[in-house]
Amino acid sequence: METFGWQRFVNHDARIEADLTLCDEHWARPLQSGFRPNWRVVDTAPEDPMEGPVLLEGARSATPGERVRVTIVPIFPDRWSTVEVGSQLEMLDRRERVVGKAIVTALHGTSTPASN
Repeated sequence: METFGWQRFVNHDARIEADLTLCDEHWARPLQSGFRPNWRVVDTAPEDPMEGPVLLEGARSATPGERVRVTIVPIFPDRWSTVEVGSQLEMLDRRERVVGKAIVTALHGTSTPASN
């Protein structure tokens, strides 16, 4: 299994599984497993984006327009407390442009009521 630099900061087992579709509009290159984007929950009160690197399941990369199953690794799990199965997430680039849209399919080790 490949190791990424951000993994040394993660000392928990929280994981979020989701189906991610990459947007064509602002994303011109393949998404690599290990990418460290920010995320926003759709249709909730505006808040600071949540940091969560993404691991692609069964692929090393995904191209714009492609749909892929991913695991999101929350850097600070308590910031993800409003996320539940079925939540819609927006993946943001560093300029906070939406570069992907995801639907949460499972929660593991998070502190949300839906996972207890």
